[in-house]
Amino acid sequence: MTTAIYFLILAVICFLYTFNLFLRGSKKQQIEAILGIIIVLSVIGSFFVLGWRLGLLALISPFIFVGVFRPVAETVAFKLLGYRTGVDDDSAFDLDKVIGSDGEGFVTLMEKIGQDDKAAMQRLKQLTKSPEINFVLSRHGISFTMFHEVLRELRASSLHDLAWEIVSSPAELDQLFEMKSAGKSGPDIWAHFRNFKR
Repeated sequence: MTTAIYFLILAVICFLYTFNLFLRGSKKQQIEAILGIIIVLSVIGSFFVLGWRLGLLALISPFIFVGVFRPVAETVAFKLLGYRTGVDDDSAFDLDKVIGSDGEGFVTLMEKIGQDDKAAMQRLKQLTKSPEINFVLSRHGISFTMFHEVLRELRASSLHDLAWEIVSSPAELDQLFEMKSAGKSGPDIWAHFRNFKR
């Protein structure tokens, strides 16, 4: 009974953590940090409360719970907010820190952008190994350089949190190229992908 309750509580915390990833608001990062700490403490505590065998199960269970709850959390957030959101929300840099840091922050920012760009290139190269993605790129005459530029544009736009989801989905990538070819405006593209629930 204790074991079931313990894992039920851990599951609820993992759901709240996953749900928060799809929400928006000024307290999002603080809530994410607090829930993350609670999950870590719960896993550590499981070794003392449940024993080492169940503790090992508790160690991997947050990864399983987050994976299982992700589609549910995304759907609930979509219904609550009225538009689609993503979890890759790392493209916005804090320019206030850069401006007020006597140039040191600017150098750090440039280094982070460079590292981020290299990581993005590697991830994109992996995506192009997918036959479905390759087919979409070929159909629209998109080179790897152009594909990279599309990702950069998305990450710099108001769709930055959905950028990787869009370029990773053959259907959404095809829709993006179709809309661009048709001369659709930025707001039209934004509305399409924000209101499109997979």
